[in-house]
Amino acid sequence: MHRRFYIRVLTFIMVLVAANILLDQVYKNFVVHNILNNSKDEDFLEYDDTLTYLSMGNSHNTVNTYILENSYNYFSPAENFVQTYYKLKYILEETGKKPENLILFTDLSAFGPRAGNYFEHNSYWVKYVDFFELARIKDDRSAILNWVEGRFFSYAGNYRDFKLSLVYLIKIGKLELHNGYRPPRNFKNFAYERPEGVGILSDESSYDWSSAIPVDSSERIRRARQKSSIYFVDGAYPDRTLAIYFEKILQLCRNHNVNVILLRAPVTKEYFQDVSSRIPVEEIYERIEKIYARYPNVIKVLDYHDLYFDHPEYFFDGDHLNPKGAEEFTKELRKELK
Repeated sequence: MHRRFYIRVLTFIMVLVAANILLDQVYKNFVVHNILNNSKDEDFLEYDDTLTYLSMGNSHNTVNTYILENSYNYFSPAENFVQTYYKLKYILEETGKKPENLILFTDLSAFGPRAGNYFEHNSYWVKYVDFFELARIKDDRSAILNWVEGRFFSYAGNYRDFKLSLVYLIKIGKLELHNGYRPPRNFKNFAYERPEGVGILSDESSYDWSSAIPVDSSERIRRARQKSSIYFVDGAYPDRTLAIYFEKILQLCRNHNVNVILLRAPVTKEYFQDVSSRIPVEEIYERIEKIYARYPNVIKVLDYHDLYFDHPEYFFDGDHLNPKGAEEFTKELRKELK
């Protein structure tokens, strides 16, 4: 009787373990975030040209590598300084590749408490991030749960990603990268909207926005406020953990003789004005400057936040450039770096 009971319990546990492994592997191989990032990892390892510029950061990093020669765009959506540090550490210590210059995106949102607590898609990041070291630095053992999730339960709580992945994979089609650069997929225009009855096109880049309806300033303000309220929440700026890892990136680059170029990406006027009403911008800039001022390998600080205040048509939302904006921005960056 007891033997049969134990066999049933053991069988049940084995079925649970097998089901968990299956779900975990399906998620890791299907979710679009992993597909994109793993493809970029493979693409970077195959890159054999001169690596003058390596640009890293989150989706604000729209450096067009077709325009900026000898560069690689290694951005990842929602990437924070913690993740950037460990990925860069792997690059410098394990791949044999060393950029002459690191272009690091340092927008205000990158230093906020939301970014400091945002650890999603751990099934990808677990191969880079030392979550045990992170737990010690944050003095928060819950960071280890991100490691557990990434290793064994990547699907847990992330079921929405399955639906999103289906949509994105259909829209993306064939994945094409050029030195890590994948043109922004969102062709929305912050300054205009399509006339009623005009739906999403199969190739939105072909839409003639000059015939579209201008978005009035009050609506742009509303949209910008909606976006900034997501990023800028109550808490210390810069976030303690992010400030530590920001400095660790600078120190890592100094140890490996890599120059650092700090860059603030363009945003819309409406977005920046709303951000400025939420947090003391200049005070935060001064705190960040105190950190990087200690590192002589920081050779440039490029502040482009107001570059396109008069060109809302270069954005698809308050703080993200659309393909046209990315192209114009990279031309400006190339000119500055040359």
